[in-house]
Amino acid sequence: MNIVIKDVKKKFPTELLIVIILPFILAASALFYIYSTMAWMNWDNTPDDRQETMPGDDMSPNPNWVYTQAITINAPAGRIFPWIDQIGEDRGGFYSYEILENIAGCNIKNAGSIHPEWQYKGDGTELLIMAPMAPRLPVAKVIPDIALIMHAGNYDIYGLRPAKMTKDYHNMTWVFYLKKLNWNKTRLLVRMRSVYYPSSENEMWFGPKFTGFLNFVMGDAMLRGIKARAEK
Repeated sequence: MNIVIKDVKKKFPTELLIVIILPFILAASALFYIYSTMAWMNWDNTPDDRQETMPGDDMSPNPNWVYTQAITINAPAGRIFPWIDQIGEDRGGFYSYEILENIAGCNIKNAGSIHPEWQYKGDGTELLIMAPMAPRLPVAKVIPDIALIMHAGNYDIYGLRPAKMTKDYHNMTWVFYLKKLNWNKTRLLVRMRSVYYPSSENEMWFGPKFTGFLNFVMGDAMLRGIKARAEK
C-alpha cells in the first residue's frame, strides 16, 4: 500500500503540471499565431463586406490598412441605429466586455435602453473611449439610420492627401454602416481605416497589430452586443 502511494505522489505533480500548463501553452501559441499573422483580419467579414464602399471611406484615402467587421441583425436599421448613436465611455458604453474595459481603466456602464440625450448630432462632439489615456474621436458625421462616422488625426493641418507625409502624420476613420438586406434584416459593417507615416512608433500606435487587434477583440463583442439589443 505504501509503495502505491509513493508512486502516485511521484507521478501526480508532473501530470498536474502538464494538465495546468499545457492549455496555457497551446492558447498562447494560438494567440501568438493569430496576432503575428493577422489572420483575424479576415474573420467576422466576407469578401463582399471588405469590398463594400462605405460612407467615410473618402475621409481616409490610401490607408496603410483597412479592417472591416460585420454582422447580420434581424431588425430594421431604425431599431439598430439608436444603439450605435450613443456609444462612448460617458454614454451607452460599447456593449462589449464591460469588466475587462473597466479593469483597463475605462469607466463604462453598458446601456440596456436608448437615451435620446446621448445621441450624437455630427457636430464634432468627441466620442470617449478611455479618457484621458486614449485619444478622443470627433464624431464627424451622422447619417440617421445609415452611418456614424468618427474622424481623428492631424489631417486638418496637413490635408487628406499630403504631397509629402511628415513623421507625425496620422488620419483615421472609424465608421458604423447599416446596409439594408430586406425589411427586417440589416447588415452592420464597422470599418477602421488608418493612414500614417510608416515609422515604428506610428506602427505601434496606429498599426493593425495594436489598434487593429484590440478592435478585433472588443469589436466582435460589441457587434454581438448591438445585435442582441436591437433584436429584443
